[in-house]
Amino acid sequence: MQNLSRLFFLTFFLSWVHCGSTDPSELSANRAEQLSHHTNVSSQIIQLVSLTQFSRLPATVEAWQDATIGALESGVVSALHKDLGDQVSEGEILAELKLDVLEDMAIEAEAGLKFQAYNLAHSQKLMAEGSISEQAHFATEYEFGRAQSNALAIRTRLGFGQIRAPFEGRIAERFVDLGQLLGQGSPVFRLVQIDRVRIKIW
Repeated sequence: MQNLSRLFFLTFFLSWVHCGSTDPSELSANRAEQLSHHTNVSSQIIQLVSLTQFSRLPATVEAWQDATIGALESGVVSALHKDLGDQVSEGEILAELKLDVLEDMAIEAEAGLKFQAYNLAHSQKLMAEGSISEQAHFATEYEFGRAQSNALAIRTRLGFGQIRAPFEGRIAERFVDLGQLLGQGSPVFRLVQIDRVRIKIW
């Protein structure tokens, strides 16, 4: 009975081994076929090429420089040398103002400066002789300095009577007329430079 059982087990084992074995060549063929069905690879030579991208965007074109020129002093417009559309150079006189009050102040300032210059020269002479104190001499120097500064300020303000172009450009607007009284800061001209432009893009 034991021999019969062993024979049956051996027969079953051999049958199982025989069914599970596969020819190696057949296995390789099946594997190659599976790989050929599932592989999705290709090769490509990479080359450097230029790429240009174009976009359409809304833009605003503006003058390279755009300035409203104002009066630095109050006065009456006594001359207009340029008008709408005229081309001007940097530093060119565009208009002139009559500054009566400043002209009177300039006369007084120049007289005061001359008087203080005389006092200073006399004080220096007395200081060298030892006739006045050092403090009195310094007070004279101080008064001379004040008179000199005042005269210079008045001369500078008188120069503002000539309204000049801060840069080369073209007159885009004129805000005044001949004989018009202007206050300090009043607009006189609008000057633009359009040989170059600025483009603003969102």
